[in-house]
Amino acid sequence: MRRLAVLAPLLPLLLGLDAELQDVDAAQYADVARRMVASGDWLTLSHSQGPFVNKPPFSMWAQAVCITALGPTSVAARLPALLFAVLTVLAVRGIGRQLFDDRVGELAAFLTASTAALHVMVIDPKVDLALTATTSCAVWAFLAARQASRWAFAGWALTGLALLTKGPLGVAIVAAAIAPEAVREPGRLRFQPLLGPLLVAALAAPFYWTVWKVYGPENVEYLLWRQSMGRFNGSSGYVDATSPLFYVHTSAWAFLPWTPALLVVLVRKARRLGNVRLPDWQRVPAWWFALPFAAFSVSDYKLPQYVYALTPAVALLCAPWLCEASAAALRRLRWRLAALAAGGAVGGAAALA
Repeated sequence: MRRLAVLAPLLPLLLGLDAELQDVDAAQYADVARRMVASGDWLTLSHSQGPFVNKPPFSMWAQAVCITALGPTSVAARLPALLFAVLTVLAVRGIGRQLFDDRVGELAAFLTASTAALHVMVIDPKVDLALTATTSCAVWAFLAARQASRWAFAGWALTGLALLTKGPLGVAIVAAAIAPEAVREPGRLRFQPLLGPLLVAALAAPFYWTVWKVYGPENVEYLLWRQSMGRFNGSSGYVDATSPLFYVHTSAWAFLPWTPALLVVLVRKARRLGNVRLPDWQRVPAWWFALPFAAFSVSDYKLPQYVYALTPAVALLCAPWLCEASAAALRRLRWRLAALAAGGAVGGAAALA
């Protein structure tokens, strides 16, 4: 039970599971899932306006499973997001334990569960929490592959699910976290760089082949490029007037209440940028956060929720420093108490004398 305490910050979300969906996108995805269940066709997606080729299907498949069990309700639409949140928290705990120790893993999991962005993703159930969960679990599996190469196949399978959640962006986030250290790892073949991509392709092929047959190759290109990666260079048609600092002020509230800790950690990391020549797997959270954040910041189209998927990286950046800071504070407190006790003893002895 103590280990499940890291999930406690998620409990208030249970109170809002049955609230009506407020956002257009969240309602649209729920409608797509409802129509999957009604038609029995889980590969050819549609919504109230006709064919739906705006997003890959994985998050909507999860909603469809819950709608099958619970009916077309707000609870069924939100429950997958809550379950993805639980998976994310558990994955972060596992990653923290692998990279650091049990204490850091537990704290990182708690930070993840209590971050504003995670709660927003459950309340407003779009595809972002499925993306966060699949990428986090993929990173966890790839880190486990350092000791047992069979875990690499789990990592690639989860990367395939990330591809089926938000297109190549899911693959890019996993690559940003793992590749900078993996390419310098002497035993990098344990990550299955040849068979792994074939597994990703095999998982994604049925859906994209169906889109090709039913809607034509231009819609496959739209899903795999313009709708996701095309937003970085404007080829998607989505362009806005936001500045490169958009995600700086977005992060200031999205990662509350841990934004001050994140700022301290980023400053400390920046001072050590020159020491990156040797592989160090404890740098994974830094790569995981910095590379996507930089890419998002220079993209031609920005929405706040794009950065939410970096919540696990933020927690894993902050937790080691918070553990270190709390241990140092405890040591200082012990010395002060010892000094106070010694002073009291001397003063008492002097008074008695």
